Amino acid sequence: MIVTGQWGKLTGCGLTYISSLPFFIAFFYTLLRDWVVAAQSVSLLFGTATLVFAYFILREFCGRKISSLATLILSLTPVMVSRSADVVRGPVFWFFLSLGIYLFIRGIKREKAASWLICSQMAFLMGTWARVEGILAIPVSLAYLIIFMKVHHIRQLFYFCLPLLVLAAALFAVHFSTGKQVGSLCRANEVVVKITKPFKKYHILRNQIRVAAEADMPSPMRWFMPEARSTIWLVAFGVLLNRICEGFFYPFLLIYLAGLKGIRKRLIGDKRLFYFLFMCTSIFALLYIHTLDTWTLHYRMVIFLILPSILFAAFGIENISEYLRKRTKLTRNRILVGLAVLLLVAGIPKNVKLRDPEKMVFREIGNKIAQFEKNPEGRTVISPVALHRWISFYANMDVDAPPCPEPDKSIIFPNSDDELASALRQWKKRNVGYYLWQERNWSGDKRFLEDETVKADLVLIGSWSHPDTGRLMLFKIKVDPSNPRPKHKKE
Repeated sequence: MIVTGQWGKLTGCGLTYISSLPFFIAFFYTLLRDWVVAAQSVSLLFGTATLVFAYFILREFCGRKISSLATLILSLTPVMVSRSADVVRGPVFWFFLSLGIYLFIRGIKREKAASWLICSQMAFLMGTWARVEGILAIPVSLAYLIIFMKVHHIRQLFYFCLPLLVLAAALFAVHFSTGKQVGSLCRANEVVVKITKPFKKYHILRNQIRVAAEADMPSPMRWFMPEARSTIWLVAFGVLLNRICEGFFYPFLLIYLAGLKGIRKRLIGDKRLFYFLFMCTSIFALLYIHTLDTWTLHYRMVIFLILPSILFAAFGIENISEYLRKRTKLTRNRILVGLAVLLLVAGIPKNVKLRDPEKMVFREIGNKIAQFEKNPEGRTVISPVALHRWISFYANMDVDAPPCPEPDKSIIFPNSDDELASALRQWKKRNVGYYLWQERNWSGDKRFLEDETVKADLVLIGSWSHPDTGRLMLFKIKVDPSNPRPKHKKE
């Protein structure tokens, strides 16, 4: 829709807002003419650019060799590698976050810092557009400027706030001209809810555990439940700590921890290190609140903490190399080479593997549909909810305005022989083109194809197997000649 200029429909099809990622993908699509390659190129480009600016940040505090090794740690961190290969908003967010941090720490040590701080704020705003949690970098940066700002450097605060003031003025102008709420335009309402909701859910969970504890339960559950109710906050901390350790990757985590030695002396020498401490502490608090809210923490969110923490990995390399130099007869260069080899040995095996090869089945199914029917208006598919976005996307990759990939809840998806007959009648009335049958979802007789009614309405055009779904069969739904398939409504 971006490529075809349908701006008014960008927030349709289940979306309440649009991030920056689709715009970058659309730009690359105009160059590469392949949606999958374009999307993967965006992730690869921004993921690589993140490493570049992470190196620039490290060079502000460390030498070239130490900075290179710390950047190597970041590039080998499994969650970074896996997310950079996915079509997600993460790499775009990481890039603008690292760019904003670099511009900020460069700007605060200069007398003429206008362009640095203005661009830093713009980078943080772009990062927030990609992922809303990126907004945290703005108050953290403001707090640092206020605490460590000298009286004659008050203009630095103005320069940093200038893009924010311009954005606020633009949002209010849109509000007065269109009547749209400012909070919904900038997702401020979501931020407020995200902060307040976990505390409400915490009390709800306490009450639920109290009710469960009052039930007649055998020992030791009878004694465990009251204790669990009193230590919910501690359980959340344990969940968060576990995800952080796994996200940082245990062999590399030791290097980060080694970087904490001598940190007080470093803070005295360069006050800019307080900025990284503020950032890491604030992100940790945000992740803790998120854990209390959802009790799940995806590894992609841990990367938010890894990026500003990479400086401590550099300090860890310095401390380890200095310790080994004093305890051995090896030169510093040899020690650093040895550390680089150990990093590669620890990191490469974790990252060099096939990425979800079984998911190629979904692309094959979508391509099969596209090859079977050349329809510039798009192809409608009935498929399991968990697979529908994949199948619909691949089936309509060549369509400028494809059908909405969100499952239509009004359409029947059968799970048994009895439901199939009524579903077929509905599909034919609504001119649905294809039906993907999934073995794991089927509770009826798997020999349903022998039914004459089914044979009259469905034509088997392909069969596949997937470890998560079992057997998959793709059918073409026969169209009643008296009810020709109309053009779908473009989303």
